[in-house]
Amino acid sequence: MENAFYLCKPPERSARVTKEQMSPLEAYVRDLLYIQLAKPTARHVLKQLRKLPWGDDEKGAETEVCYTYLVSLRVVLCPLLFLICTQAVVLRACVNAHRAKFSHVHLLASVVAGLSAYHDQLGVRLVDLLLERVRSGMHRTFYLGLVCWRMLVSATKHS
Repeated sequence: MENAFYLCKPPERSARVTKEQMSPLEAYVRDLLYIQLAKPTARHVLKQLRKLPWGDDEKGAETEVCYTYLVSLRVVLCPLLFLICTQAVVLRACVNAHRAKFSHVHLLASVVAGLSAYHDQLGVRLVDLLLERVRSGMHRTFYLGLVCWRMLVSATKHS
């Protein structure tokens, strides 16, 4: 009886997973780096990224604030202008390079090298974020290994 009732009137599902909303800037950067980037289009992608509003001259402090929040890899807002920092968006897209094609990783590195010629801190911050991600991944793996080892030791003690 209950099955027939729920078939006619299904319960409301309030626990739907919503997709993270991206800003147009973030969607454009992801499209450039993950989809359009190829060997013939690498220069075009670099030119398009250089045309973005970086704002290094008058907003250096806001970019620094954005970078401090970027370690958590969330959407980062510039504090005074409420705009998304271009450098933070590009860094986030480059750190998530696993979403791009593996055969294009060297092209991504080439684009970052081209951008770092115009934005000095970009390459340093990218290496810093990548090393932090490797360190945290190794820490998690080590912690999970300890947990598994303790479970194994406790299982052998009781048997």
